[in-house]
Amino acid sequence: MLLLLGAAEAPAKPPPALKGPVATLGDRTVEAVDIEQAGKALAGEPDGNKTPGAWRRFLLDRVVDRELLSAEALRRGWLDSASVKARAADRNHATLAPLMFEKVLVPGIIPTPDEFAARAPLTNCARSRSRASSRWAC
Repeated sequence: MLLLLGAAEAPAKPPPALKGPVATLGDRTVEAVDIEQAGKALAGEPDGNKTPGAWRRFLLDRVVDRELLSAEALRRGWLDSASVKARAADRNHATLAPLMFEKVLVPGIIPTPDEFAARAPLTNCARSRSRASSRWAC
């Protein structure tokens, strides 16, 4: 009985990495990369605290649901609707704009330590006293 209790307390090994096709839904195939992308997109979700196997299963379910919904929407002709296209474009913008800000714009705005060091001599600059001028005199 002690042996069983010790085995229950041991941490579970993470499941093996996925490669290639994971699921087939009619003519659609869910690839391992789809699961990885879903994991990145849903990284902040509370379900991310699950065990690695449960998290992977959750992601697989989400990707399969997305593919099935997409196939049904295509079958019904909903993807040709202007309002659906507009909502999808708006959703893409709402997803991509913060990502662009975080990954591209902010790193370009915030100086690196080397850039700070290169600008250090400018800390002795004084602003021109003229109200008409907003120049710095160094």
